[in-house]
Amino acid sequence: MKKPLFIISIDFELAWSFVNSGYVPPYIDNYCKKHNRVIQEFLSLLNKYEIPVTWAIVGKSLLDKYKNNPLLYAKNTLYQILNAAMEHEIASHSHSHIPFDRLSKNEARKDLELSKRVIVQVTGITPVTFIFPQSRIAHLKLLRELGFKVYRTRPNTILYKSQVLRILNKILLRKPYLAKVVVNNDLIAIEYSLLLQEDFLLREPILSLWAENTLQQAIKRKAIFHMVLHDYGLCSKGVMGILNELLRKVSEFRHQNLIKVLRLRDLVSLFGVP
Repeated sequence: MKKPLFIISIDFELAWSFVNSGYVPPYIDNYCKKHNRVIQEFLSLLNKYEIPVTWAIVGKSLLDKYKNNPLLYAKNTLYQILNAAMEHEIASHSHSHIPFDRLSKNEARKDLELSKRVIVQVTGITPVTFIFPQSRIAHLKLLRELGFKVYRTRPNTILYKSQVLRILNKILLRKPYLAKVVVNNDLIAIEYSLLLQEDFLLREPILSLWAENTLQQAIKRKAIFHMVLHDYGLCSKGVMGILNELLRKVSEFRHQNLIKVLRLRDLVSLFGVP
């Protein structure tokens, strides 16, 4: 790779990941009721630093039958994204946010077809990127068959297969993970480097140092820094503070021609996938 890459992909799912459990945590409920404002603040930040990103949206969140439910309806917010100064990518995060390893082949096909159809109907855009719910990957042949070109995977390292090791690795500021790309039968799989999300152990100072270290290593090694966000994580002042500083640095490095900023769909042309 001639130049390091910086990519952000966002799981834009409101409360859909909690619907099937029957319990929506208070912090998700709080976010959903003000998500228009939260997303607009983030869009303003992206506009300020001229950073295009990939928004992976749940198909059902665009159905008008949910328009009176702020926990589940995202069409108006999607229009904010489409009308932003930057040209962001709209990707599929499935139709129902059910993990694909729990679906039969026919169920997965129906979910993919519905998701793709509603995104095209609402936006006029045919999605080429698919983000698996909960990163649980299955039915890859269906992705190819239905025209998807890119999907996201977890890092292929023992540190990311164990939550304890993953947290310790960040706290101790050990070696950051740089994403790898695999192209197989015209389907691009890209790992992510960092999930930027605060929890009871990973607070702002640690995450900030980790993000900056990953950016520096990507530039040094001409590699890929692929950062993942959940939409509800943008409620955190700590996360927004980290993003403001990180995107400022990315913008500076880009103007110095030291890094390239891409959306996931841009990997299609970069890797010559037809």
